[in-house]
Amino acid sequence: MKQKIFVFALIIAFLLSSSAFAEIISGPGVAVVEVEGGKIQGYIRDGIFTYHGIPYAESEIFMPPTKLKSWEGIKLALNYGPMSPQDTTPEGDMFPFHYYWPLWEGRNYAQSNNCQNLNIWTPALDNAKRPVLVWLHGGGFFYLLEILLLKMFTTEKISHAKAMS
Repeated sequence: MKQKIFVFALIIAFLLSSSAFAEIISGPGVAVVEVEGGKIQGYIRDGIFTYHGIPYAESEIFMPPTKLKSWEGIKLALNYGPMSPQDTTPEGDMFPFHYYWPLWEGRNYAQSNNCQNLNIWTPALDNAKRPVLVWLHGGGFFYLLEILLLKMFTTEKISHAKAMS
């Protein structure tokens, strides 16, 4: 019973959070920038330019990464890039709770050995120097804690706070 109340409280907190009512601007020509491999297009969420899954290298399993090949046209950077291959089933998992909470359910995350990609949030596209937050996961945060930390300290909120100051 306590677990159901906890999950219900998490759902209500999520629905009342600012991310549930975010203003999103997207479409042709919106948030297009030139990067080393070519042009990418993201979107603007609450005034923050957002780019997901930007490739920065290529690799094969157990091989060092190689320089990214350039592309023609505009590559969409709207979705998170693939994560490294891992077991995503609860069988045999030491902490299976995260498989059953509502935000995880039904999600199929792309997996690939070629998982060198970046997610970038910035308040402006003006080439100004800004602080950089780098998240290197090493397995030290176990599932639910990591998900809650990401929810509490999203780089979108950090970028927005910096833009407001």
